[in-house]
Amino acid sequence: MSPAAKAEVKEATLVDRLKKNLTPYYSMEQSKERVRNPAIPYDALEVRDWPADLEYRWVPAPGGTASDMHGVSEMANARASFIQKGWQFYPADEFRSSPEDGYPWLSIWDDDGGRVRAMDHWLLYADRDMEARKRRDNLRRWNALRDEKREVNEGIDASNKTRDLVESKRSRVTVAEFLKEGDTDN
Repeated sequence: MSPAAKAEVKEATLVDRLKKNLTPYYSMEQSKERVRNPAIPYDALEVRDWPADLEYRWVPAPGGTASDMHGVSEMANARASFIQKGWQFYPADEFRSSPEDGYPWLSIWDDDGGRVRAMDHWLLYADRDMEARKRRDNLRRWNALRDEKREVNEGIDASNKTRDLVESKRSRVTVAEFLKEGDTDN
């Protein structure tokens, strides 16, 4: 065998070996976890390739087995609390069943009227910093309202001296005069 033939065989086997090492992760038929930690339980509802700046939660959807696991009113209250906080239903056209397009994906899910539904739960999403922004805005509004009330109260205190007056035996007097009355009565 010539040295050129040996080099071709080694290159081909090297490329084949490298491709063989990639196949378990990239091929869907032989997909395996690259790292498996038995201490972390498997989560069937874990969304893969989820964008880092978004947060997601699963809420029980009506029908199916979800109503057996949760009460109907409990499910409605859970959905309502998320929706009131600004969470949105994740659109089904932005979701995939495989990782090929770069969208968030889950192997088994359904399109439920434009919503992502898996295992009788709907997928909700929100901006990761949404809660912090809401807290910051609420705190700013509260401080502005408090400062405004302080200014109003300071104006009342300067013009209204009735707070310093108390009822006496004679009439309304200041606190100092009332205390003097107590000394003279003895």
